[in-house]
Amino acid sequence: MADREADILDLMVRARDLGNPADWLVRAKHNRALPGGQKLWASVLDTTPLREVRFTLPPGRGRAAREVRQQLYSKRVTLSDRRKGHIEVTCVIAREVDAPAGVKPVEWRLLTNRGAETLEAVVELIDWYRARWEIEIYQSWCLHTAFSQCCLRTPRPRRRVASVPSDAGRGVAHEGAPTRRRRPRSAIDVGPRARLGGLSASLYAAS
Repeated sequence: MADREADILDLMVRARDLGNPADWLVRAKHNRALPGGQKLWASVLDTTPLREVRFTLPPGRGRAAREVRQQLYSKRVTLSDRRKGHIEVTCVIAREVDAPAGVKPVEWRLLTNRGAETLEAVVELIDWYRARWEIEIYQSWCLHTAFSQCCLRTPRPRRRVASVPSDAGRGVAHEGAPTRRRRPRSAIDVGPRARLGGLSASLYAAS
């Protein structure tokens, strides 16, 4: 399940060639041309709406929470795979009706390999996408909270160690001065992002 940046035909064709080992659902970005010459979104909206659904849109940046009412459309279509073949997908469109004045209507156009011939199947796909949307909102909140805590964290004071050179050329701490065991250096050190984990982890050679 992914947003509009994943609306890539090559990925859909690859999944088809593998026998669709996992179902996929992406938000459509491209209004593709169908073999008959009609555009994808117009072809789906020409069908009779299945039903209306209602849900509460959560508050966002400069947006108050409000109730949304959408009409649901679904159609199985054939797209060219650009390899002298074709790929069959289901296009689901959830279009808001009677949106408040001055507010952009909420409209989702989804593509999936799954069939959606019944209302229950279409509603399930809409719920899948809404779950992804709510997960992103929660993830943004977590990242914002973690960043705020990191910025507010008070740095630990560093202890100073007084030392004098010994005959062997190594530092010897004064009697009564606090000592600290030094971490042995390795050929490769781990950067801060790597210690936190994640795909952005980076390694750099120790000097």
